[in-house]
Amino acid sequence: RMLDALINAPIESAILVNTEGTVLAINRIGAKRLGKKEDEIIGMEIYNYFPSKLAKSRKAKCNQVIRTGKPIRFQDKLEGRYYDNNIYPVFDDKNKVTALAIYVRDVTRHRQAEIMLRSLVEGTAKATGRDFFNKLVEHLATALECKYSIIGRICETDSRQIKTLSFWEKNKLGKNFVFDSAGTPCDEVLGNKICIYKDKVSKQFPQNEWLTGHKIEAFAGAPLADANGELIGILTVMDTKPLSNFMVDGALSILTIFASRAAAELKRINAEDEQLAIATRLRKEQKALFDKHVALKQVLEHMDAEKSDFRHEISSSMEQALMPYVKKMRQKNGSLSKWDLELFEDAIKSITGTEIDDFRANYSKLTSREMDICDLIKEGKTSQEIADMLHLSLQTIQKHRSSIRKKLQLKNKNINLPAYLRYK
Repeated sequence: RMLDALINAPIESAILVNTEGTVLAINRIGAKRLGKKEDEIIGMEIYNYFPSKLAKSRKAKCNQVIRTGKPIRFQDKLEGRYYDNNIYPVFDDKNKVTALAIYVRDVTRHRQAEIMLRSLVEGTAKATGRDFFNKLVEHLATALECKYSIIGRICETDSRQIKTLSFWEKNKLGKNFVFDSAGTPCDEVLGNKICIYKDKVSKQFPQNEWLTGHKIEAFAGAPLADANGELIGILTVMDTKPLSNFMVDGALSILTIFASRAAAELKRINAEDEQLAIATRLRKEQKALFDKHVALKQVLEHMDAEKSDFRHEISSSMEQALMPYVKKMRQKNGSLSKWDLELFEDAIKSITGTEIDDFRANYSKLTSREMDICDLIKEGKTSQEIADMLHLSLQTIQKHRSSIRKKLQLKNKNINLPAYLRYK
C-alpha cells in the first residue's frame, strides 16, 4: 500500500518498463492518459499506445538510455499537448541496465505560456511609441484570446478619466475614445494594483453602458506607473466569455511583464507631447514677436517720415522768414534799418526756442477734451479712431481739430498737426 501510494502521489505519469518496452508498473495518472486502467496496461508494450512516429522517437530515446546508462530528458507533443519526458536507467547487481523508469509531465500550459510570451515579445520588439501600443493591444488580445484590449492614458484634467491611445476591437484597431473609470474594473486598476475578473463583469458593473452593451464577461488590467510610482495609464484586456484558469495565470504574468515596458513608452510619449506643446507655443510666441517687430518697424518708419516732413517745414519756414532780410543785407552792404532788425528778430523767434513759450501759452487755452484729443493725435490716431475711442462723432472730432489749430495759431494749413504736437 505504501508503495502504491508513493507511485500514485505524483501528478506525473510514472511508468516502469523493461528493456523491450514491456510495462512492469504504471500509476493511475499514466494509465488515465493512455485511456486505460493500470492492470490493462501492465504486460503490454508501451510503444503500442502511441502514434507510430512518436513511438519510434520515444523508443529511440529509451534505447539511448539503455546503451549509455545515462538518464535523458526531452519534450514532445501528443494530440495537441506538450509533455516533458524524463527516462532513468535501472541497474541490476552487475551494473547492467535491466529496466527504465519513465516520468512524463504535461507541460502544455507552460509551453503555451512560453509561446504566448514569445509571440508578444517578437510582435512588439521592434516597435516604439504609438506603434508599440498598437502592436501590444493586438498581440495581447490574440495571446489571451480576448476580443478587446486597451492601453490608455490618465487625463491631466481628471484622474478618473482615461483617454485610450490604442484600442483593439474584434481583430482590428478601433477608434480611440475617452471614458470615465468610475463604475468599471478600471477604477480598481487605478488603485495601483492588477485586477482580474474571470467572469460576470457586466453583472457586477450593471451601471456601465459600455460593459453591458458589449456583454463583457472577463476583465484583466494592470496600472502603468512611471519611475516615481506615479500612475500615468492602464493596460487592459476584456472578453465576452469567461477566462479559463490558464488564461488567468497567463494574463497575470503577461500584464506584469509588459506593464513596465508600456509605462516606459507612455512616459516617453508624454515627454514628446510636452516638448511638442512647448515647441508649438514657442512658434506662436515667435510669430507674435515677429508681428510686433513688423508693427514697430512700420511705426518707426512712419515717425521717420514725419520727422523728415517736420524738418522740411522748419527749413521752409526759415527760408521764408530769414532769406528776405539776408537779401536786404546784401543789397545794403550788410546794414539794416532798425525796423528791419526788429522784423528779423521776430522771424528768428518764430522758429527758435522762444516760440515754445508761445506754444505753452496757447496750449493752456485748450479745453480738457481738446488736450485729450491732442494726446491721441500725438500717438498717431486717426480722426475716426479717436471718435470711436471717445464715443464721439467724426464731425465732432474734426471740429475739435479745427479749434485746436486755431488756438495754437496754426494758420498755415500745410503744417502737419501730429508732427507739430510731437515736436513741441
